[in-house]
Amino acid sequence: MRNLDVAVVDGDAGRREGLTAILKSRGHKVASYATAGRFFDGMLAEPARAAFISMELPGMDGREVIRVLRANPECRGMVLIALSAGRRRREEVLAGFEAGADEFLEVPFDPDFLTVRLESLLRARPAAAAANIFDLDGIAIDLDARTVTVAGKPVKLTRLEFDLAAHLVRHRGRVLTRGALLGAVWGTNGSSSRTVDKHVEALRRKLPPLAKRLDTIVNVGYLLR
Repeated sequence: MRNLDVAVVDGDAGRREGLTAILKSRGHKVASYATAGRFFDGMLAEPARAAFISMELPGMDGREVIRVLRANPECRGMVLIALSAGRRRREEVLAGFEAGADEFLEVPFDPDFLTVRLESLLRARPAAAAANIFDLDGIAIDLDARTVTVAGKPVKLTRLEFDLAAHLVRHRGRVLTRGALLGAVWGTNGSSSRTVDKHVEALRRKLPPLAKRLDTIVNVGYLLR
């Protein structure tokens, strides 16, 4: 599957559709999302090389969306452009850059400038090869070899334990529900949410550095910080 070029994340339907139309007219493959939650779900299914993110998103501040993306190893290479309706105070613009934005644009914007700026940022940050080895506090997970080491020493995991650990690390910084984990790791094959909890307990025993970063979100699921 070819990755998206661009994602547009904006709660304003007119602005979202207008920006999507501009980008498509320039030959970009675009997906648009009205909320941060839908955007994060979309990135799991089909990542993008760049994203335009409104600072006025419903339910989650745009700067926090950018921080979450920058904390995720798989998304750190994305070009992130903050969008704001109307003029913003200098402190707010600086906060957007400090969160990890590559550019900060005010609405309304010039379509030609917007697309030229996007393409310039994409050229400066070529698409990275998919990372097959993840490192977290001394834990090295090799997705190709399906091996795990802690401080250089191999740790034996079952197939499902490995798949669960890999999924947690690949989606670090995002709350994962038990249902989402069942679907991704077990394929929702009749297993219960207790199955997820038992495998998480096993990973915590076998991988102490992961245990320190893995938070239980009560009645929801897990978050790997």
